[in-house]
Amino acid sequence: MSGSLEEIEDLFSQLLGSARRHTKRACLERIHAICGGYFRQKVKISNSLVGGALEAEGLLGRKTLGTAQSSDYRCLIKAWRSFQIGLDERVNEKGLVKKFARAWIANIADPALRQLVNDLAVRNNHLGREVEMLKKTIGTISVDLRASSQSLQAQIDVGACKLQRSEILALSKAMSDGFLREMNWHKGPGGSILSSVGRELLPPGYLSGMEKLLKSGAGSG
Repeated sequence: MSGSLEEIEDLFSQLLGSARRHTKRACLERIHAICGGYFRQKVKISNSLVGGALEAEGLLGRKTLGTAQSSDYRCLIKAWRSFQIGLDERVNEKGLVKKFARAWIANIADPALRQLVNDLAVRNNHLGREVEMLKKTIGTISVDLRASSQSLQAQIDVGACKLQRSEILALSKAMSDGFLREMNWHKGPGGSILSSVGRELLPPGYLSGMEKLLKSGAGSG
């Protein structure tokens, strides 16, 4: 499990230690227990499912879980979900465990930042598989890395890219103002994405590249 359960316990301890109200500590403890139960039962962990369980117990309303003051709750749920997805990814079609080169993530001292990086790594694996599938399906994506007189940046021809409606909605959400607020991120110079403390999470060109991909994919679909 590459210490991932220990990382979740570290994050849980940190969140619990910073909680001043008894009700918040109680909610964190129940979320931790609920997610652990779902994980053992191989039930897909989600905000909606955990929120429903909390609402049934009278601890927290389902809608309240989506508010800004409940960010610590969502962070703990995301940690469990990321760990659950990570285990799913480590099992191939033969049922054998795959080893991913993520040892460096375990060396990140801050538990919250370590979990965020691990979550991004999991998403990156998903995106990588989707890109490979698109390349095999479309077969017309070309990458020109030659420097031109007008630009030294690599240009990618995505004119033939056809996106499904679900993919368009997912990409649109990933760059929406609402999603950025939920993650406590904001837009930076050149189309970059910055954290709440101004740290660059995604480099310049991310937002403009996503917009071009959406326009091309929506126009071709």
